[in-house]
Amino acid sequence: MRLRAPLAVGASLLLMTSAPTARQSKVVALRFGAAVTGSGAPVTDAVVVIEGDRIKSVGTGNRAVPAGVEVVDLRPLTAIPGLIDAHTHMTYYWDGAAGTTPLKQARREPAQTVELAAANARKTLESGVTTVRDLGASGGTDYAMRDQIAAGKMVGPRMIVAGQGISAGRGGGPAIDAIPGLVDTRVKAGSEWIKVYASRGSFQSVDTTQTMNYEQLKTIVDAAHAQKIPVAIHSYGASGVKDAVRAGADSVEHGIELDDETIAMMAKQGTVWVPTIDHNRYYVDSKDEYGFAPEAIPPLNDYIQKNFESTRRAFKAGVPLAMGSDAVYSGFGQNTRELGWFVKAGMTPAQALATATTIPARMLRRDKDLGRIASGYFADIVAVEGDPLKDIDVVISKVRWVMAAGKVVVGRKPAPAPATLQAPSQAAASAPSLEDTIPPGVNFDKAEFKFWSPKDAATLRGVVVLVPGSNGDGRPMADDAFWQAFATKNSLALLGCRFTDKPHDQSFIEDYVNVSRGSGQALLDVLAKFASRTSHPEVGSAPLFLWGMSAGGQFNYEFTAWKPERVGAFIVNKGGIYYSALLSKAARDVPGLLFVGEKDLQSRVETITGLFAVNRRGGAVWALVVEPGLAHVVGQSKELGAVFFEEMLSKPKGAGFIGDLRSFEVQPAASPGTPSTPNAWLQTERIATAWKTAVSAK
Repeated sequence: MRLRAPLAVGASLLLMTSAPTARQSKVVALRFGAAVTGSGAPVTDAVVVIEGDRIKSVGTGNRAVPAGVEVVDLRPLTAIPGLIDAHTHMTYYWDGAAGTTPLKQARREPAQTVELAAANARKTLESGVTTVRDLGASGGTDYAMRDQIAAGKMVGPRMIVAGQGISAGRGGGPAIDAIPGLVDTRVKAGSEWIKVYASRGSFQSVDTTQTMNYEQLKTIVDAAHAQKIPVAIHSYGASGVKDAVRAGADSVEHGIELDDETIAMMAKQGTVWVPTIDHNRYYVDSKDEYGFAPEAIPPLNDYIQKNFESTRRAFKAGVPLAMGSDAVYSGFGQNTRELGWFVKAGMTPAQALATATTIPARMLRRDKDLGRIASGYFADIVAVEGDPLKDIDVVISKVRWVMAAGKVVVGRKPAPAPATLQAPSQAAASAPSLEDTIPPGVNFDKAEFKFWSPKDAATLRGVVVLVPGSNGDGRPMADDAFWQAFATKNSLALLGCRFTDKPHDQSFIEDYVNVSRGSGQALLDVLAKFASRTSHPEVGSAPLFLWGMSAGGQFNYEFTAWKPERVGAFIVNKGGIYYSALLSKAARDVPGLLFVGEKDLQSRVETITGLFAVNRRGGAVWALVVEPGLAHVVGQSKELGAVFFEEMLSKPKGAGFIGDLRSFEVQPAASPGTPSTPNAWLQTERIATAWKTAVSAK
């Protein structure tokens, strides 16, 4: 399936609720470039007809649009089912107030907590999650939040809740004869699942000590199942996971070092495992927010690696896995990052998507109305930019529109781009694209590439290297109409890249980003291969114009540090962790644009801003682009990047311009200089105008 991505998507976010009940029976036809329905092959030119809160029909083409109904045309976006996060804590709220941390803040009344947690609900919807299983809250806050959302009094994902979990406390766990009463109390209060804490381990602690024995777990499961209530058991360690599976838990949360016997039991019984790999990555990234001690970080990283390895083995053995973020506090909006780990563990993007749709729907006993785009199912639909069956990052970071139970809850206004940022209009005539691979190296597993060049270009002036987010497949970007038109206009080749990691001991950062260990040479080697396979030998030495998103931006930064002489210009777009800080003078002399999203993770914003500041102080000819209102998305980096690359191809002379990072004012500069206060170095008036438009946009 080949899908076109929108050329420009504006930044302003809409949160909308539907009109009164009378409107909810209205029939609306939604049109998508394609729909991944969760049942069979994708539907192209898809038409999804909505009546009230349900899907009425799914078809293709104009004939599938009923006469006289309102049509909402979301082409060329791709529809996927509303996502299910199988492990959240929606009522864990933190306002980021100075002098506080998520774990050190004033207590609130339950009603106030529910009101404030609406912010968590909105961020969760923005990630494409329309249903959550909430596994632990106090004071009845999750019941209240669930009921407010169901009644239309709060905008948020459908919540299936467990109430307060059953834990061991300090007395060795509950007495056997007391357990049925503990279960019954929770069911009568409104719990739809029973949550059990069978081990220690939480936040910065990765203590795997088991705190409930098999007999206690078995008694809880039996008591819950007698009332037709399923059970989720938390265990950080292997022994607790095994006892949970033996006891008949419906799902197990977390866990490391699972042995073959446990994995085989899970596969045979259909026990759903929710490994929550990414939640410890979140704690590592957010260590400063939480005030974690430095010595807490190595154990977290070690747990991540062990958790990931068990996940890889469990998937290979056929254990059903579900996406669970374990989102708390500032983690909302990152709910789907787990999918990237699943792809690293060996899943295809389609298999990873199933962990957030069909598998958890079945676990929740809601597989007749959740997890698919099909007639009779709830109208929970997410529109993404790109092909989610080729690149899981499309699901993680390119959500553009969300409908939950027939109501549009997230959308983005398509704001017209300024003239300097518009997509090139020249039609792209091309030679056939070529693909090639480089064998696995020290710091990468897969290195796969697609090369494209304009058909009539006598000599290529350079190569635009397109590198996607973490372990993503950037080869389809060589087919992007925007980049092909830009390359045709400027006599450039395109190289779409796919790098994937081998398992390594720093799973919170992609090892292939550390280009000096082998992945950088793989890029140069494949360019040499394409130089010999095409009529363009100049490709082997032509300047590289590096564009990348997230981990792709990190790759570009490290490549520039490693081989500055090969780079004509580079773009860093919202990456998180880097191996290099202050670069050499040769690298600082390579023109660069560094993008951050105003609403991205604070750790990412601070990291990129810091890298920019220290290198700009050293005279780097770079500009910082802070995109207002955006989080971890592509934003304007394509359009502004095209302007930037085009200007750099002309090798501009003169002093250029300086952009003030606070006022956004631009003025001519005597030289790039070594400013005491970092500012944006803008090489031409056209770049300066485009930069000011981007950073001051509302």
